[in-house]
Amino acid sequence: MAGNLALELITLNHWSIAVIAVFLIGIVAMRWPAVLWRHMGRLEINAPAWLLLLLTGVVFLSLNTTVHHIEQLILLTRPAESPKSLLDQVDYTFGFIWKGFGAPPTVETHLISALTLGSIGLIGTILLYRLRYSVFELDIDQRYDAPPRRVIIMALSEPYQRAAASSPNDPKTQEAHRNYQQALAKLATLSLPEASSANVGRFPWQQNLRLLAHHLCRPLPKPKRFASRRRRTSRVVVVLPSLETRHFMQAFLDLVHSTLEKTEIKDEVRVIPWDRGVNYNVLEALHSELEAIISHVRSDPEIAAEYAEISIDTTPGLKLVSIAGAVATFASPMEFTYVETAPPYEVVSFDASAAFRLPRH
Repeated sequence: MAGNLALELITLNHWSIAVIAVFLIGIVAMRWPAVLWRHMGRLEINAPAWLLLLLTGVVFLSLNTTVHHIEQLILLTRPAESPKSLLDQVDYTFGFIWKGFGAPPTVETHLISALTLGSIGLIGTILLYRLRYSVFELDIDQRYDAPPRRVIIMALSEPYQRAAASSPNDPKTQEAHRNYQQALAKLATLSLPEASSANVGRFPWQQNLRLLAHHLCRPLPKPKRFASRRRRTSRVVVVLPSLETRHFMQAFLDLVHSTLEKTEIKDEVRVIPWDRGVNYNVLEALHSELEAIISHVRSDPEIAAEYAEISIDTTPGLKLVSIAGAVATFASPMEFTYVETAPPYEVVSFDASAAFRLPRH
């Protein structure tokens, strides 16, 4: 009795097989029913280790067995003679698919098994993909003693707070502008190390100078043994302004050049003003512009930067600048940095990557 039932289940007609295949494809296409999808959402990040191992085993066994059944189908349905025409060639290669329907029980069993186990393997693979966040976590290496980098990409903030455009003669704006000019004049007389540590009150551009001193006033690490030996600019600084700070660019460049003139590295540094301003409030625009700069410093033959030589500073600007810097450097040898806003004003570097781990529960 049990044997007859099993034989009936095995020898399903091809219409039943087609219905099952369409149902399975429909489940995948609809991204699972809503109830199951909600449960899957809970497991995306916190899937237990036993579930991941079980799914991996199911996928491996189902795909391995599917290959076995397909091989048996090919042996049982492929004609003995070599094909003579294009249609015969197609039949010779793929004939096992349609010859399995209505064929003897042995052949049909292999076809049904291949379809069923292949579907199980597909579903298990999709589930494993859905649970991929459970085996990767964000790994952040935060350092205060990171070595200097050869290529620095930095944002540019406004040098002083301004009142609304409707009141350009606001007393507070005028006072802030006077303080900005005084700080600019004082720092221009100093070398880069002196300007980075001078007492000029709250002057945003001094954070840029502190970052430049961190990278430019210290010797670069020795290049790797197989690093490119092309003639390249020793140090490169790329300044990315916002839409509001583009007209401050020349004043900032003059400040940087005047502080570099009093150092021994004045002829080794190339400062590049990026010709396009970007809206610091639009993350997509920030990320796109950073990618463009990275591509430029890597493709320019006079710079030819390696990824490990690039640092993106996220101190100026808004919080989105920091997010854009983290996204651009994620899972790469590049770093993004931040200059502390309180003494001793150290430069903190961050290297974010995706680390493999088994779930802890």
